[in-house]
Amino acid sequence: MNTTMEELSLGKLYIANDAIKLGLIDGFSSFIEVVDRVAKIAGIVEYRIIDLTEMFKKNIQSLGGELWSKGEFLSIELLSKLQPEPLGIYYLSPYYIKAYRFMGENTISNTPTNIISNYNPTGEEVVFVDISHRNLFIYEILGALWGKLIENNIKILFTDIQSLQNFMMTIGIPKALLIICPSSPFTPHEINIIKNYVSNGGKLLMIYDPSIVSSIYINMLAQEYGMHFSDGYLYDLKYNYGIYRNIVLKNFTNHPLTSNITELILFTAAQVYGGKEKLAYTFNTTYLSLLDVRNVYTPIAINGNVIAIGDLTFLLDPFHDIGDNKNFLENLVKFIKG
Repeated sequence: MNTTMEELSLGKLYIANDAIKLGLIDGFSSFIEVVDRVAKIAGIVEYRIIDLTEMFKKNIQSLGGELWSKGEFLSIELLSKLQPEPLGIYYLSPYYIKAYRFMGENTISNTPTNIISNYNPTGEEVVFVDISHRNLFIYEILGALWGKLIENNIKILFTDIQSLQNFMMTIGIPKALLIICPSSPFTPHEINIIKNYVSNGGKLLMIYDPSIVSSIYINMLAQEYGMHFSDGYLYDLKYNYGIYRNIVLKNFTNHPLTSNITELILFTAAQVYGGKEKLAYTFNTTYLSLLDVRNVYTPIAINGNVIAIGDLTFLLDPFHDIGDNKNFLENLVKFIKG
């Protein structure tokens, strides 16, 4: 081949002439010529062509991307239709069955008043986690974050923004408010509650993942603090962990959140614009997918008590032990406890 692995990793489509120049193919022919050549190689004298694609489309209409876009789950009936007999063994990750849904899809069963009245402060601190904006995160795979908070004697309340105001009026200022991947808008009233909370010493953590949801809703809040999450993800063909989208960060600002950190591995990261202080920098070989421009990008930024983190995956249980991701998680909890 007359090309590099970096070129191939881009997943480009090539016209035939370019593919020949790169050594990806030996030549090109029409469909009929290719079929005829295959028949001659196989020693077949007579044959007819059957379009299996059309046959498959008639049998199965809702697969792959269609299932994903509709948020549907595979059923036994569909699996049986795919493989009528005998039905083989299928493995489905537990995170793709109905018991595991995004937190924001749940209905908040308690009213704000009941949430506050049922909370009896006994010296523990408390963190509020918003689940009122169809927040697209899975509770079960953020166990390390919840566990570290509990280890530090911090209680966690999954609730809405109005409850935050009621809590401040009746009990005190929570240690932090976590906003993770919202997929519905904030009202002006909710934004004012959050701004009042931060101005009274509360810490706001905004966490966004570009592979899950558009940044439009989290940016309704981020812009109030001079920050903006990009859509599109960062990728690096040279400095990466396995594949180009898993970027490696080794350049950090001296800050308590970056203490004892020499390397972070982010798995689907967004650029964070603005912020008074950039905490982590990519290599200058990094691209933003929507712009396809090589630059030094900053996926983590801070403005006073407000942190913007352009990746969720590196905090998840499957990935927080890679590189110094665990140290960042511990620093984040220390920052919250403050």
